[in-house]
Formats: sequence, structure tokens, C-alpha cells
Amino acid sequence: MKRHIVLIGLPGAGKHTVGRLVAEQLHAGFVDIDGILARREGKPITMIFAEKGEGAFRDMERKEMETALANEPAVLAPGRSTRRRTRRLTPIARRRHKSRARSSGLRKAVRDGKDALSRRLTKG
Repeated sequence: MKRHIVLIGLPGAGKHTVGRLVAEQLHAGFVDIDGILARREGKPITMIFAEKGEGAFRDMERKEMETALANEPAVLAPGRSTRRRTRRLTPIARRRHKSRARSSGLRKAVRDGKDALSRRLTKG
């Protein structure tokens, strides 16, 4: 895989489930931003958000997304605020994030739900 695939969708849309399926089909890595943060903090996202506040949590998400984009191409399932928060990325990271997401031609909005998208992605 030459470029990142960034899955964007509402909470519960299936980014995690579909991301794993796509990564498996492409023999690529899978990066679940919220999963990384929850493991690192040792608590669910809702608790991190409640204890540290929205601003701190969004900064954690942003930094983790920047790190993921700087690494080898993978299927990325960012947190729900990533799309609207790209303006808060550093200028270099913002350009990298937007150009990688756009240029892949594979950016998918997970709006049809995990079943429909997984069927589309697994068809030859």
C-alpha cells in the first residue's frame, strides 16, 4: 500500500470494524486513534474526555493523527473530530493530512454503515 486510507464517519458508523476488514484485505496496518488513546490512558474515551476536557482530548487526538500520518501507510480510523479539527493541525501536518487523504483516491466516508461498505470494499 502506497498511501494512507482515512475512514471518516459518525460514531457507531463502523470505522473500526470496516477499517480492520480493509486493512486485512490490503495486507496493511490498521490504526484506531481512539483505541490508541484509550489504551495509553487506561480508560474509555468518555472518561478521558470528562476528566481532561474537550480541548485536551482533541489535542491528544490531533497529535496521534499527526504521528500516524508520519508513519508507514495504513488504514486509519481517526476520532470523530478529526475532519473538523484539521484546521488545528500544524501547517505542515495539515498539508500532509489533506494531501494524503485526497491523493489516495481511497478516502471513504463511512456513512452507509459497516455492512454496505464492507461489501463494496471486499468485491474484487
